[in-house]
Amino acid sequence: MSIVHKSLAGISAGARQHTPPTNQHQNEDATVKVAGGFARWLLHHPLREDTKPLAGNLVHYAFGASVGALYGGSPPSRRASPLRPDCHSASPYGSARTS
Repeated sequence: MSIVHKSLAGISAGARQHTPPTNQHQNEDATVKVAGGFARWLLHHPLREDTKPLAGNLVHYAFGASVGALYGGSPPSRRASPLRPDCHSASPYGSARTS
């Protein structure tokens, strides 16, 4: 909930109820949480606020690259699936299409 929504909700309720402060750690992106954990483990200090977006992006792309490397490096299955044809079966189509 944004600050504008909270302030409008407070005005409409007459500002009688005090809303407890939200925990900033719960509102962080998951990649920023992982990056913060690595920073505390490796560097022994938490991330600064200005480095959190960069660290979150680094975790995001590092995770994606590692999953892609595992998927690309895994051996192909022995049985060919009709739903997922072998990549070489599409090579003639691609070659004919581009020429």
